[in-house]
Amino acid sequence: LILISIDTLRADHIGAYGYPLPTTPNIDAMAEDSLRMAECVAHAPMTLASHASLLTSLLPQHHGASIPRQSRLTEDAVTLAEVLAQHGYRTASFNGGIQLDAAYGLDRGFELYESTKPHDALAQALTGQEDRLRHSVERGIQWLDKTPQPFFLFLHSYEIHHPYTPDEEYLELFDADYAGSLPDHISVELLESINADSQPLPAEDLSHIVHAYDAELRSADEAIGRLVAYLRERSLYD
Repeated sequence: LILISIDTLRADHIGAYGYPLPTTPNIDAMAEDSLRMAECVAHAPMTLASHASLLTSLLPQHHGASIPRQSRLTEDAVTLAEVLAQHGYRTASFNGGIQLDAAYGLDRGFELYESTKPHDALAQALTGQEDRLRHSVERGIQWLDKTPQPFFLFLHSYEIHHPYTPDEEYLELFDADYAGSLPDHISVELLESINADSQPLPAEDLSHIVHAYDAELRSADEAIGRLVAYLRERSLYD
């Protein structure tokens, strides 16, 4: 059992959901083999509360995990990892931390729960270097190499969360001809200043920001492709 969460991923930027640009060739190929939901609704607009609902099947007001309240899972909340561990599954998670930090209780039931340390994640954000999904995938593959079935692996990344810091090779796929004044790396401060400005954003600048997001999504999609290839090699894909 493998659960992959790409934080702040818009469904309408995925090819399998109709997006015209080549952001997700590997996800699209996997969707061809899969059950694809036509409509999904998150229970909360924040990472912690939303993932706590995913992992407990409880509404946010019942599981208690909240960033505004700085509260963790209630003691009586049972996680998916706990249930699976009780049934003989090996369990591990490699995630971006911050709102998924173990301090909030989402590590319950995982024998290995590896997060980006909060202060490391802050440093990455300040320097414009976010965690990449490929890091979580590679750590997951290392774990799978030495883990028998049955297993539950939870992978998560903030790669496409702002700030948008795409690698040049991916940005060129979508925005090679941009000649505007914005930088290739779109900082949180830049987005805040744009949102606070009453003047409309030039169309080419808006497209540049969107393409920076798309480029990071393409990078995350490459990580999905790496994982799928590994699963095929191990005869685990089906």
